Amino acid sequence: MPPRWRRSWSSTSHVWNRARRSTVSLRVLASDAVAGTNDPCVDLWHVHVPHHLCALEAHWQRLDASERQRAASFHREADRQRYVISQGSIRRVLGQRLGVDSAHLTFERGEFGKPFLATHPALHFNTSHSGDWVVHGVSASTPLGVDVEAIAPGPIDLQDFRHVLTAHEFERLSALPATRLNPAFISTWVRKEAYVKATGHGLSKPLGDICIELLEGGHFGLIHDHHPQPPGTGWNWQMLDLGPDHVGCLAYPGRPLTVHLRGDSDRI
Repeated sequence: MPPRWRRSWSSTSHVWNRARRSTVSLRVLASDAVAGTNDPCVDLWHVHVPHHLCALEAHWQRLDASERQRAASFHREADRQRYVISQGSIRRVLGQRLGVDSAHLTFERGEFGKPFLATHPALHFNTSHSGDWVVHGVSASTPLGVDVEAIAPGPIDLQDFRHVLTAHEFERLSALPATRLNPAFISTWVRKEAYVKATGHGLSKPLGDICIELLEGGHFGLIHDHHPQPPGTGWNWQMLDLGPDHVGCLAYPGRPLTVHLRGDSDRI
């Protein structure tokens, strides 16, 4: 699998803050949505990493041979830990959702590298992690994409990221004071990456070809995409509250759905 897909789908690295990425684990709540009713919804888990490092061994035990081999390839212990917890926690979430042993789940990849469950391809899920947070999204109702990014403390040079911005976005961001540029740029990024992950194309779809803006009424809309979706496909974006140092976003097509938030108390 090309490196760009490992970055896009599992978010184990990124262009501006590679060292600070991490993940954590969660327990699925026994709500109607999780228990398998027909109510269309999205379940989101976002939890704080440092509180869950003590569960590293439990996560390791859930990994298959290929995941353990990849974990062993990391040079930095912190990177290895983040990967193990990321894979172990999504296995736990999906295993509890389906009522199966999380260690027995088998993952496959689609045409552009997006993972899915071989035995339950209609159960959509996506994962992202950065800094102190992980986000897992799961839905039986719709494809979805999630992205979370830690805000780097120093200033960024917007010219370095011009290729991922439309001319309008570059002009809008360039007009901002330096104190607002980092969070505004990263917010723009996570909306785009969550969207391309939800479409199934990941970063094979150039981010500079996509424009997502805040519309009248306070919701985000797709202004243009050089690789358009089928006619009548609407999109939804929900920004995630992860504190002042992180930005996250959920994206999914179709009509707005109920989003069930799972927090730090929902541990494995």
